[in-house]
Amino acid sequence: MATEGDLPFVYSSWYKAHRPFQKHVANEEYADGHNARMRRLVSDSNVLVAYSADVPDEILGYAVIEGDACHFVYTKAVYRRMGIASGLVQGHCRYYTHWMGEQGRSFAEAVGLTYNPYRLDRERTE
Repeated sequence: MATEGDLPFVYSSWYKAHRPFQKHVANEEYADGHNARMRRLVSDSNVLVAYSADVPDEILGYAVIEGDACHFVYTKAVYRRMGIASGLVQGHCRYYTHWMGEQGRSFAEAVGLTYNPYRLDRERTE
């Protein structure tokens, strides 16, 4: 699980990685809307973090998971293709809620996730 010290990295990397898929949204609206969405999702979700055994302060990747929905999964570029993201989401998730590029969609398909953006709109009381 993420610690308070992990959250700045989670927010920063998620914000930057998702921005290209929302390029039609003006910068101010993206900043306001995406920051609010990330805060809400993180507060309602489990944030699973993979750390390096050799360097315990090194975050390798993380997944933001609410119920059976993965809101975001990220692995640092240098650690990709090592099974980190798969290990974080497999067995935990059935859906992904944010649009991804080709690489992300290939990953989702490989681990058996289905795109369902409406999981973002679920009643917050579940």
